Amino acid sequence: KFGIFFIWNEDSKQYELRSILGEKEETSYLEELFLYEYVEETALYSEGITLPSKAYSKESEFVQSIININQPVITREQITIDEKLFTKGMPISEIFDLTRGEVMLSFIFNKNLLGFMILGQKMADRPYFSDEIEILKYIVEKMSIFMFNVINKEHLTRITMLEQEMKMGAEIQRQFLPERAPD
Repeated sequence: KFGIFFIWNEDSKQYELRSILGEKEETSYLEELFLYEYVEETALYSEGITLPSKAYSKESEFVQSIININQPVITREQITIDEKLFTKGMPISEIFDLTRGEVMLSFIFNKNLLGFMILGQKMADRPYFSDEIEILKYIVEKMSIFMFNVINKEHLTRITMLEQEMKMGAEIQRQFLPERAPD
């Protein structure tokens, strides 16, 4: 019924919330949860509950728990069964509870977490079956390769642009220099 997508931003050095997609009822709740600017005034905050963020650093305990698990698909069921997946701080189970999420997709390539997506219940209100989890794993693995290639292309484009700007700057500087050294 919904998907919340975070992707790595090289400039800010954080995983940033890129989109919340899905049914209006679900997305309205999630937009309030993630985008509400005055968290201190919310009832959840006063009860001591940590709210999810719209950006996470690589060092955050939540991101570290995703990296440590190192699996393309993490299910709510898997988290409740496997105690070692719990971490201090904002554990994945808490994110599942707050967002009403059922599955987390981790886009990992060459041991680098490129982004992650939290999925809610399916439209049919049925649990995710094992064959659907396998299909999601396949899709996540292919999307991870695609995301890695896009990120590298953007990086190479930036480097090329910087090199061109440096050449232009050097040419402008040469134009201001005299043809020969003064006597």
